[in-house]
Amino acid sequence: MVYEFNSSRKEASDFTKAANKEMISKLDFDDRRDYELVERGFIATWDEDTIKDEKGTVVWDFKRLDLFKEHEDVDAPASVNPSLWRQGKLLSRYGLFKVTDGIYQVRNFDLANMTAIRGETGWIIVDVLTCKETAAAALSMIRNYVEDLPVTGVYITHSHLDHFGGIHGVIENEQDVRSGKLPLIAPYNFTFETGAENVIAGPMMNRRSVYQGGNPLQYDEKGTIGAGLGVSVSTGEVGLIEPNHELEGLEHEEVTIDGVKFIFSEANDTEAVSESLFYVPKYKAICGAEVITRNQHNLLTPRGAQIRSSLKWAKVINRVIEKFGSEAETFFSTHHWPEFGNENVLKFLEQQRDIYFYLHNQTMRLINSGVTISELPYEFVITEELEKAWHTRGYYGHQWHNTKAIYQYYLGWYDGNPATYREVAPKVEGQNLVKLAGGIDQLIDKAAESFEDGEYLWTAQLLGKVVFACPENEKIRLLLADAFEQQGYQEESGIRRNMYLQGAKELRQNHVDADIFTISEELSAGLNPEQLLDFLGVRFDSSIDLPQLKINLNFTDVKEKRNLEITPNRVLINRSGFNTGSTVTLEGSKLILLAALTGFHSVEDLESEGALKIHGDKNTINQLQSALLTFEIDIPIVTP
Repeated sequence: MVYEFNSSRKEASDFTKAANKEMISKLDFDDRRDYELVERGFIATWDEDTIKDEKGTVVWDFKRLDLFKEHEDVDAPASVNPSLWRQGKLLSRYGLFKVTDGIYQVRNFDLANMTAIRGETGWIIVDVLTCKETAAAALSMIRNYVEDLPVTGVYITHSHLDHFGGIHGVIENEQDVRSGKLPLIAPYNFTFETGAENVIAGPMMNRRSVYQGGNPLQYDEKGTIGAGLGVSVSTGEVGLIEPNHELEGLEHEEVTIDGVKFIFSEANDTEAVSESLFYVPKYKAICGAEVITRNQHNLLTPRGAQIRSSLKWAKVINRVIEKFGSEAETFFSTHHWPEFGNENVLKFLEQQRDIYFYLHNQTMRLINSGVTISELPYEFVITEELEKAWHTRGYYGHQWHNTKAIYQYYLGWYDGNPATYREVAPKVEGQNLVKLAGGIDQLIDKAAESFEDGEYLWTAQLLGKVVFACPENEKIRLLLADAFEQQGYQEESGIRRNMYLQGAKELRQNHVDADIFTISEELSAGLNPEQLLDFLGVRFDSSIDLPQLKINLNFTDVKEKRNLEITPNRVLINRSGFNTGSTVTLEGSKLILLAALTGFHSVEDLESEGALKIHGDKNTINQLQSALLTFEIDIPIVTP
């Protein structure tokens, strides 16, 4: 057969068109209620096409959302799943909205929403977006179109960057927080968890986030159309101010902010390790944080993170229903659009609760009946009621991924079959498949036949292994890219679409997109000394033969003493206090000591500037630096 191998983006195949058309018959596209809800309370929108930083660089582009004006949801481009297109179209409505008396939201100025709640003397801000510039723009909308009042309190719902990174766009004077004048409130253990999730596995997590977010992709009908949870992530200045009030982690906890009572409901270890929902009795409004949104969420993010408990997730929502459901008249969250009226709010919350209970219980029923982790997505069947509720659809998380996450949560990656316990290396597996096919040309012919038959998953599964044995074979890379692309076109999940299309992009261009967010100095300052030193242990190359170094560290900014030691087993450990056998002691702030140990700044320069004090043998520091790896950002994923 003749198959045209080239690096261009392709049109949707007939198989993809048929699969996407079938979605229209499965769901109720005549239901227009969400379109009414996204318009409700609209006040105004940004009067420019972009939001820029101080240098004039665009950090947020509204123009890309014009894409959705060209098609109605049932007339989606053939290269986009109509259900995902509908979600993207709903998310393309951006601006300032009145939720209810005293509560306003700025939506789609970033991945998350900013909410402003009227206190006695000013605005209580809930979540501050990803970057300073989008946060400042959102706050200016509230002040310009509603009421020009000071910020009298800030609450960060959870420990993910798109909810706290824009803090400097809302709080102008950090000293107001440090002095206690301005309450900055966050869930239990927030400060620790903002760093903990992003440090130890940070390099690979950031690399995988390029696939999940799809930032290098074009924003068009053959590229990314958002994340399902929101449009995308802004690219401006991110920051972190340590809260002056972290919640105690109680099931329900009352806190008064600027004369308004908030009742917080603990939700740790659900969507985030540190998270809390809340209810405002004055306005009869529930905030679902990111635990309750208008999609099925991730129990395990494709970028990588700790697995979330679907059972705990469902129980948190149920607790909110039992505590506040009978009187709540309004629901809003940190993504998407609100719900109104007690009956509608209750129905919405109950369906959100039930999707996570159902995922947990039915997945575990299948597992305990002998279904393996690979079989789960094919055996799991959702009820018609939950399948047809728009807000339980897999626009961000997806049951294909979530059922496997539940298996991993309870049983790990191993399915119990010895045949899958030890596997040959990917390169060897690819070489063996080529042999079985009778040679590389025959294998490519077979893969191309599968592609032409619309078997995109199998084509990708086969070539995804063979490419590790033959990474320089252009035909394999291009055909694999085409298979990824057609599968991406069919995906209902925004991030799964991004993953396939980003994989296709890197295969075609034959190099890695290393557009990776790096932890800024201010975010690093939020880490405690133990977290910083634990990551040094990860960077330590044990293959390098070093003596048993012992280093004392005096962190002067947080008044903490720790020590580093290379053990006889070539492990770099850190412990509290000083080690009497150390050959050198360093004194300075967290960031200064980190810079000195890693060689990011010259030890001599830091010492001459007075930022660093050294007592003892400086050569000990040089020896340690020689064994610390710097992780590259261009880590390959779809090729070796």
